[in-house]
Amino acid sequence: MDTRRMAANDNKTTPFASVKQVTIRRLHRRVGYAISLFLLFLVVTGVLMHRSTDWGIEEVRLGSSWLTSWYRPAPTDGVQHYQIGPHWLSKVDNRLYLNGTTIDGDAGVSDHVLGAVMVDDFFVVATADSLVLMSPDGQLIERIGLALLPGRMTAIGQNGNRAVIINTAYGQFVADASLMSWTAIAQPAGQEILWSRPQGAPEKITADVMDAYYEQGVLLTQFFYDVHTGRIFGTLGVWVMDVTALGVLFLLVSGLFRMRPQVKKKAG
Repeated sequence: MDTRRMAANDNKTTPFASVKQVTIRRLHRRVGYAISLFLLFLVVTGVLMHRSTDWGIEEVRLGSSWLTSWYRPAPTDGVQHYQIGPHWLSKVDNRLYLNGTTIDGDAGVSDHVLGAVMVDDFFVVATADSLVLMSPDGQLIERIGLALLPGRMTAIGQNGNRAVIINTAYGQFVADASLMSWTAIAQPAGQEILWSRPQGAPEKITADVMDAYYEQGVLLTQFFYDVHTGRIFGTLGVWVMDVTALGVLFLLVSGLFRMRPQVKKKAG
């Protein structure tokens, strides 16, 4: 008899507990409705980003003018400007620009640019494992690979005689006029080496470069990422996605709380 009374008391629900359960149930439902659309964006864009390599969409670009007119994400690898005499060579992500204009085909340069110098009437653009010779209008003249260089480069510059000098793990080397023969230099022999470094470009050059960059479209994967994080809608979008994440956490906690009475009943 006592056992039955105890079981009956355990199964009784106080008015306060009942109201609390109803309130949590309503909140659970409303929060679920409120964040469902944003949660859908999170799931879909997350899958698309995760599978971008497998599906071959890493280099796909969205070229819609109305999209790029208001959606301008920051370049992934930033912007680099190198002054070559009166000219400006710029690199944004994996694209090259000369004096603010896109170089067709990027002259074979897709790696990180270390610097650029001018020799006679052509440019020499250095990456870690190659020298790319370009005409003043951005056309590819020749590409000198690592096999014809003293080693992987970390910098490129010129001495007072305008000879090309590169810095490698094995030391510094100076090139002959053909850029095919290299001589190690222990000391600069009193001559100052002017190394090519990224510089701040004039505002017009920077503006022209960025306009040309966005005219080529936005990477689809970057678009997915910014939708996923809410950055496509600015600061407000980021806050909305943060609230969505907190909403998912609330659904998890409230769902577990709602399951407790059922677990108790089964245990009883």
